[in-house]
Amino acid sequence: MAEFFKTGKGVDLEVLTSATLSKLEEIKDKTATGLSHIIETRKILDLKIDLKPSYLLVPKSGFYHAKSDLIIIDFGSLQLVSVGQGNPQSLSPSFSSLEEIMDRAYEKYSLELRSVQVLYSKSGEEWKTARQRGSSVQHILQPMDFSLQLAKCMVEKDTRMSRFKVSGELPLLHVKISDQKIQGVLDLVNSIPLPQSDSTPSTPTQKVQLVCPRVIPPLPPPPRRC
Repeated sequence: MAEFFKTGKGVDLEVLTSATLSKLEEIKDKTATGLSHIIETRKILDLKIDLKPSYLLVPKSGFYHAKSDLIIIDFGSLQLVSVGQGNPQSLSPSFSSLEEIMDRAYEKYSLELRSVQVLYSKSGEEWKTARQRGSSVQHILQPMDFSLQLAKCMVEKDTRMSRFKVSGELPLLHVKISDQKIQGVLDLVNSIPLPQSDSTPSTPTQKVQLVCPRVIPPLPPPPRRC
């Protein structure tokens, strides 16, 4: 087995190493050139979505009226924009490393949520004013902002590159809760009626008896007289 790994006479290991390295550099240059071509010829999606704040009211007993206890879930404003898609720059494989080109081979988006908050309002309290104020006795979760960076790879069949990348920042959570507020929230949730399943079966339970008619054999013909 050792004879198999022996190099022949006149074969220099340095020559083999340099040849191998040059071949790897050639493959790397071809990969960088292919990625640069994909980046420069891609279709650009310049995305900008801006949704105004929206909220969800959860009333006591499930039916809203002016004097009902409420849980207010404010989803805040949502903004989704594309990053670096407006002015694409041409890439030169000879002046950019493969790592830089691979980083540019992602469509990047920025997602921001602002003023996400949760409130519990008793009957007669001005929840609309408290929602705009930002900090009040009715707040369970004070307004918070957080952002996410999303990235989608342009190359689908390259195992070295992740298909999606997600990164973000989550700020400190400011929660204001008490035993009375917890009890009020639990009472509100328990007061909401849930759909009940029908206990009566949909199929009839009575047995149907099938009556088969009795077959009477025919009478024999009368005897013939001579």
